[in-house]
Amino acid sequence: MNTNENSKAVPVDKEALKESQKETQKQYLEMQYKYIYYIGALSVASIGFAVQQTLEQPIKLSQIPLGIAIIFWGLSIFKGFKFLELMLKIHEIQFGYNHTAIKVGFITDEFNKLFEDMTKTPMSKAKNNHKYSFTLFILGCVLFILWRIIEMIIIYYNRLECYS
Repeated sequence: MNTNENSKAVPVDKEALKESQKETQKQYLEMQYKYIYYIGALSVASIGFAVQQTLEQPIKLSQIPLGIAIIFWGLSIFKGFKFLELMLKIHEIQFGYNHTAIKVGFITDEFNKLFEDMTKTPMSKAKNNHKYSFTLFILGCVLFILWRIIEMIIIYYNRLECYS
């Protein structure tokens, strides 16, 4: 351990640190859930806005980026739901772990290993769904902007033809 001459080692209150860690984890999970709900709400609003923008228009090739954007936003919502579903499964496993530990009164290394094995795959999938939910939302936004640019270019060239 590399220490300064002026610094001193201070005893750590392990219980206070454990409590702080629990509180930090709780806040982190709450923020993750809010983030997923926010992305989902934005995706739903984006789909509604995109549909509203094209209500009176016939289907055109220039709307392909918009159609793909709507698909991406829908997938973003789906991935958000999958994230929440997996997190519920993880909490269910955690509840069972805690319930069993309280009932038995002790925890073995094998029991801990079993718990880790049971949560490893759902946790990995949850992280991926969380990441993809955001990525798909952003890709949908980029495609929506691309669609608007294409529409503006079409309008511009149509106006040029009117003046010719």
